Amino acid sequence: MSTKPAPINRNKKENHRMGVLPKLFFLFLLLIAVMRSLPIVIVLFIGLLPTLTLLLIDPKNLNKLIVVGCFNLAGVFVYVFNVIRNYSVHNALFVFGDVFNMILMLCSAGLGLVIYYEMPHIFIYLTKASNQRHIASIDSHIAKLKEIWGPDVVGK
Repeated sequence: MSTKPAPINRNKKENHRMGVLPKLFFLFLLLIAVMRSLPIVIVLFIGLLPTLTLLLIDPKNLNKLIVVGCFNLAGVFVYVFNVIRNYSVHNALFVFGDVFNMILMLCSAGLGLVIYYEMPHIFIYLTKASNQRHIASIDSHIAKLKEIWGPDVVGK
C-alpha cells in the first residue's frame, strides 16, 4: 500500500498575496496620514529633492546616498521644526518663498557631496603626515644608536 505525498505548492507568492480590500484600506490610511501631515510632507519632499534625485540617478552607491542624505536632512530639519511650530500649509509654502532657505537646503546636500568626494583625500593626507612623523622619529632613534654603538650598528 503506497501513499502519495501531498502536492507541494511551489508558488509561495500566492500564499502571501494581499487582497484588494486590504490594499485599498492601506492606501486610504496612507492618504489620511499624508493629508494630516501635509505641511511636513511638503517641506520634506521639496527639501529632500537632491537626495531623491541621487536615489534615482545612482541607486547602487549607498555610501554616497547616506552621506548626502544625512547632510541634506540636517539642512531641511531646521525648516521642518519651523513648520511644526507654525503648523499650516501656508507656512510650509512660505518657507520656500525665501530663496535663502532653498539655498541652505541645497547647499547642505552639496556640502555632503563635497565631503563624500574629499574625505578620502583628507584621510590620505593625514596618513602621509603621520607616517612622515613616524619615519622622522625612527631616523632620530637610528641617529642616537649610531652615536652610542657606532656606525656599524645600522648595517648599510
